[in-house]
Amino acid sequence: MFGLFFLLGCSPKTPRTLKTVNKETSWQEIDLDREDIKTIRISYHIFNRSDGSGNFQKGNVDHTYFLKEKIREVNKYLSQLNQHIPSHIESAADAKIRLKLEEIYYWDNDTAFNCSTVGDYTHNNLYKQYVTTNSALSEDQRDYTLHILLPGKRPNKYGGRNLTGLGFITNALYFEGWFQVFENTLWGDISGNFSHELGHGLGLPHYESQYFPCYCCDDPQECPQENCNNLMLRNGGGPALTLCQLKVAHFLLKNGPSGLEIYNQQARAHKLLEGYNEPTD
Repeated sequence: MFGLFFLLGCSPKTPRTLKTVNKETSWQEIDLDREDIKTIRISYHIFNRSDGSGNFQKGNVDHTYFLKEKIREVNKYLSQLNQHIPSHIESAADAKIRLKLEEIYYWDNDTAFNCSTVGDYTHNNLYKQYVTTNSALSEDQRDYTLHILLPGKRPNKYGGRNLTGLGFITNALYFEGWFQVFENTLWGDISGNFSHELGHGLGLPHYESQYFPCYCCDDPQECPQENCNNLMLRNGGGPALTLCQLKVAHFLLKNGPSGLEIYNQQARAHKLLEGYNEPTD
């Protein structure tokens, strides 16, 4: 259903620490009123054809604005939750989670441009070649940033894929169709899609799932399925999140998946905050 630039000198690296030092043993102990804003750094990877055509262009003001606007829209959702949650669900005014653009990379390669979720060269190959084994990226840029992979090929249908989501084994989200949406040749709610996949990365399953500590709302016995407006609704609902969902997301970001009943214990979203936890605009 969404830059900062590192200047690496020769001085010894300082230990990575979190600004928020209190460590809860359970997601239920999270007090959202006392949490700091947690900022997740974002890097876009734009894949063009080998001649540089077919996708967003470096130096194009309209293209850059569009990409930045997706981050601003997601942040607006996350900072104004009380405007979207129905009255029958206990809500928080602010998710206290933000995205901040670090860098936009442009790569010219026909194979990468045509990358899809299936085939001989998939999103996993794309992530390995342009992130994990890319010597052009520093360790901080490679391992402590959320990478948004945007191939240029027109997809069979609009969609975002979280097959390599930050809440799972890697720190990347793979999406199809963004450039076609920009060109108005493909319909899609990018900001909502972006936010939904980010939610998965923060340990949240679909709203309807029933194998989760707070699969729908704070009281699973009173879990409305209609007009819930929830961001994690399977087929799209809206930008709302419950207090329970937010507690889980903050716990994962601070403590990792240990002791958290999420559906993938290899979640590594907490790595994105190591050494960096500053509020953003």
